[in-house]
Amino acid sequence: MSTAGSVRVEDVTFTYRRGFSLGPLSFTAGRGITGLMGPNGAGKTTLSRLVCGERRPDAGTITIGGVAVEPGRRGRHTKRLVGYVPQHLAFPPRARLVEVLHHAAWLREVPASARPAAVEAALAAVGLQDRAGARCRSLSGGMLRRLAVAQALVHSPPMLFLDEPTTGLDPGQRTAMRDHLSEIAGDRTIILATHLAEDVQVLADHVVVLGDGRPVFEGSVEALIAVEPHVRAGRSRIDAALETLLQPGVSGQ
Repeated sequence: MSTAGSVRVEDVTFTYRRGFSLGPLSFTAGRGITGLMGPNGAGKTTLSRLVCGERRPDAGTITIGGVAVEPGRRGRHTKRLVGYVPQHLAFPPRARLVEVLHHAAWLREVPASARPAAVEAALAAVGLQDRAGARCRSLSGGMLRRLAVAQALVHSPPMLFLDEPTTGLDPGQRTAMRDHLSEIAGDRTIILATHLAEDVQVLADHVVVLGDGRPVFEGSVEALIAVEPHVRAGRSRIDAALETLLQPGVSGQ
């Protein structure tokens, strides 16, 4: 796995006042797609907030392409390092796609002279260049997900964090989204938080599994599949491996 432009999470811990603790967590996500898996409440969303600079770790460091993530308003460069796609992202229904992306580019401090080209490139990356003038309300669910990816790409960040980008899509939309993500991942690092085994098996070069805020696995898709060799017919081997890894008392690799 190449470490050029990689995301390095080193001994990161974070605890909410209500008691949930993440970490200590260490892993490296290199160029391509790293699948981040785990049940609800495992810490995936907390990790996304730390990587995006919305929260400061209690301990440890996060670096993207050798640059430390700085949380809060003072960490202005962080917004240039990361593109974030939350699971639920609403767009103004009457806004046109080009308007949404120009606004996103402004928020991420893309110079005014560079915004038209940045918007055009982001739309092309997700196959929406022919819908630039369309209003958001006219888009299908799959197209809205692609627009969400485009707004995260508009400032050409070296890293994307995607939260469940294919959940709720029909099979055709899911295939189209996977195709676009495969192309986008060619020159950047993507962390793909998902509970869908098929997404990981089709897209991921590397996998990290969290359980109750702790890492229980890091390795290749093949190594994850090998965790549970005995799988009943009709069941995903990745799902079976996750069930084994997340059993109480099972230590990660």
